[in-house]
Amino acid sequence: EIRWEYAHAATYSIQGSNEEDPMNWTQIASETGREGLVITRLPRGTEARWVRMFGERRATNYGFSIWEFRVYADPTVPQPEPPQPPGRHATGLQMPMPSLIPIFPPNLRYLTRDNNFV
Repeated sequence: EIRWEYAHAATYSIQGSNEEDPMNWTQIASETGREGLVITRLPRGTEARWVRMFGERRATNYGFSIWEFRVYADPTVPQPEPPQPPGRHATGLQMPMPSLIPIFPPNLRYLTRDNNFV
């Protein structure tokens, strides 16, 4: 789903790729000659790991400006859990934190405009 700002595209396509490092893209949906702020939805059953908007023709002189670009998975299809990135803790891990963390060291002094320390 794309929610456009004023500088929207008159002609564009939504492309997807299932590659690990996407080099090849397949057109999923397209809009041609749109003259207004439109919301574009992808067809049901679309499968892609990566999704992008490919702007072909601007509707204004300001380029392409997207307010929000949302992609949802079908809730009926179970989605695998993504692997944890290296160096990250598992979900639910709690780490003790000190109750008070000093923001400024106690011996910090400020120099004012007239060269006086506070």
